[in-house]
Amino acid sequence: MIFKSYRLWIKLIVGLTLVLPFSACDFLKGRPKKDEYIEVKKESLTCLKGLSKKFKAILKSELSQNEVDDSFVCLDQVLNEFQSRVQGTADANTFSKTDLFEIFNKFLSDANISHEATSDILRLKAALLGGSDQTLAKTEITTLKEFLVVIKGEVRNLLPYVKIFNFKKGNQEFSKEFITQAFAQLDSSLRALKDQSLLTRADYRFEDLKRLVLNLKLLDDDQNDFLDLGSDVNDVLVGNDLLKTETDYNTFITSFANVLKLYTVFQQGFVNFEISNAKNMSEIFEFVQGWINVLENSNQFKKNKIISVETLDPLILKIATKGIIPIDLAPETLRDFYKTIVVRALEAGPAGDVTNFVGITKVHLINLKKEVAIYKSYAAFIATLPFPISSKENPNGGLDITAIQNQLKVMPASVIADSLKSFDAVSQTQVTAAFNELRFEFLQPRPVVYRYGKMVIAANQEIWKQNWNDLSRALYAKMLARELLIGWGDGISTRLLQTASIKEAGLVKWYSEFKQFGVQAKLFDPRTVNAGAKSFKEANLFTYAANGDDKLDYLESVQYLNILVSAGGTSVNELKDGFAKAGCNLSDKDVFLLPWNQENCAYEDFKKNYNRYFNNLSYLVAHLGKLNDQQLFSFYDSVMNVARTDKVNKGQRLETADLRNFAVLLHYMEVLYATFDADRNFNFSAAEIRSAYPRFKSFATDFAMKTAKDKLDLFATISAVPVTGLGYSCYSQADLIRESFIYLVYNGKTPGVTDLNITPCFGSRSLIDFNGEVNRSDIINTFKILKDVIGS
Repeated sequence: MIFKSYRLWIKLIVGLTLVLPFSACDFLKGRPKKDEYIEVKKESLTCLKGLSKKFKAILKSELSQNEVDDSFVCLDQVLNEFQSRVQGTADANTFSKTDLFEIFNKFLSDANISHEATSDILRLKAALLGGSDQTLAKTEITTLKEFLVVIKGEVRNLLPYVKIFNFKKGNQEFSKEFITQAFAQLDSSLRALKDQSLLTRADYRFEDLKRLVLNLKLLDDDQNDFLDLGSDVNDVLVGNDLLKTETDYNTFITSFANVLKLYTVFQQGFVNFEISNAKNMSEIFEFVQGWINVLENSNQFKKNKIISVETLDPLILKIATKGIIPIDLAPETLRDFYKTIVVRALEAGPAGDVTNFVGITKVHLINLKKEVAIYKSYAAFIATLPFPISSKENPNGGLDITAIQNQLKVMPASVIADSLKSFDAVSQTQVTAAFNELRFEFLQPRPVVYRYGKMVIAANQEIWKQNWNDLSRALYAKMLARELLIGWGDGISTRLLQTASIKEAGLVKWYSEFKQFGVQAKLFDPRTVNAGAKSFKEANLFTYAANGDDKLDYLESVQYLNILVSAGGTSVNELKDGFAKAGCNLSDKDVFLLPWNQENCAYEDFKKNYNRYFNNLSYLVAHLGKLNDQQLFSFYDSVMNVARTDKVNKGQRLETADLRNFAVLLHYMEVLYATFDADRNFNFSAAEIRSAYPRFKSFATDFAMKTAKDKLDLFATISAVPVTGLGYSCYSQADLIRESFIYLVYNGKTPGVTDLNITPCFGSRSLIDFNGEVNRSDIINTFKILKDVIGS
């Protein structure tokens, strides 16, 4: 990759010292005739045998210090012979480009060094040691010998670390301390070589190095395009300006050494972008902060206060083609994604103009550092909790929610001090305030809690102990919700979200801007034009904090994102994996390019394993456990009929979208039961449905006006009649809509005139009678109507 090309600086400096001594061999006895081959027998040159292999061994850390010293002694001997006994063809004291090419052609024929490569070598020589880039003068050999002394010293310094510069993937074969030492030494050694060269006065650019590498064919054909990536990294760090001063070069060397260090840390497996343990989480924070520091301390940013879009875009486009990120995205999609995130979440919110993005500025980096600090602060709190060791009594190794809440209430400021130390007083206050918003959410009577990698939705969630993994997964989705409210809601001005919200238009905009990303990442259904409005309605009805108004507040957003991550992510993946193991996969692929599943097979697996697939929905599992085989199939079939994307496939096959809708629907259902099943008897009474009605009031009113206006008008007509109207005068149109909604929940359809009690106001009777209670199997038809309306 780009890091292999950087390693070539070391190879080329050493290679330069090899190329010149080899050239001596043909001219030791004076000027050769054109086709004359002179065999070298001089004793002082016998050390050249195998020297090339020795230098390759240096790069593999296979030579001792003494062997390295012997190799440089040999080079010095060769250069002495070269300087004293060899003459150029046109000028005895100067060797032309043609002279050097002939030398290379005869004595380094295996290297196949071309005329172009010879020119590139001379250009590097001129940049490092001075003189013409067309010739090599004998007087320059003295300078070369002096430079070799410096190289020898730095090779000795780098020798203990050379293996790490192969940049191969590994499983923490080197310690973090060793990696840090290695790249600190590389930084120091490159500075030392720079100080003893004339590089700071030369017009030598990365493109010159790139051309030399290509012409020398130092990389395999399939690796050459990584040089382009290296060139793009160089452009991001340097910009369009030349490195001119000592400070310029020192800044660049340190920046590139840090890039290599970060890459090595990643290659060695220290950074795993998964929620696994506190140590890995700390590594992620350190890794992200390291890249921020690289950008902030780069030549381009220090000089221009911006990393220009002209230098960023080519790098982002290349990254998308190299398999560096785990998602298969079109280059243009990744480019648009990063710009949108930067403009929306780190700069201007929904009012920002992504098309006028000019680059990463100080504002972006400051806000990014704050977001990392907020995340890091809450993660630091989680890391301080005294989680018990897993046991038979406590297999999760978790703490009671109330115990965690009590710890959070009295948490000392020192816990987040490390996250704040790099900020000024104003920024510290802002980060602390954002941390307190996360604290506020968890101190709610019903905070977001996890188990088995999924959000727990249960009436008794207070008994679900939380371990490190549970709390950290919830934190991840909470931070996603935070960026949503900042970037597409009204939280941009203060970046404080407890009073912020996002409206339907904001979610529509969000979906529109991320549609291509979502489709290519297999998160969005490509057949859906825009699911923003649907998502808004669902979040406004099926979260704990939902209230059915015209906006999503902080808690609604946090809960909705957690449900999506859990149901649409983890639960669906478990279903897909389970069906695959059960042999349900068909050969053809759905729109997500994932296998269809034979439905009968999938149902049988669901029947055996629903208690595992939905173990975060304990009351649902308990309900299903009470059903006989016929009832269980009826429940599954009813839910899947609502979830199914295309009815044509009923009883035949299931696609990924069906599984996603199925899992999300079950989570939504459990939210309602967990919130409103007050007596926890697994059923809804009419009174419990009435307590849920306020969040559905706006929805129910709109639905009634669109689908039953004639019935509402009839009710108004009856109520207006002097005699019969008295029988209904104690009920308003709003009462009728509310009671009709309850009827809908009970029966899966809207009431007719005959379903109303006659003159209910005489004798203080209800407008509609409701008998019994509604269980999960009964309520499915209600969700079918809700789906039709929400998706319309």
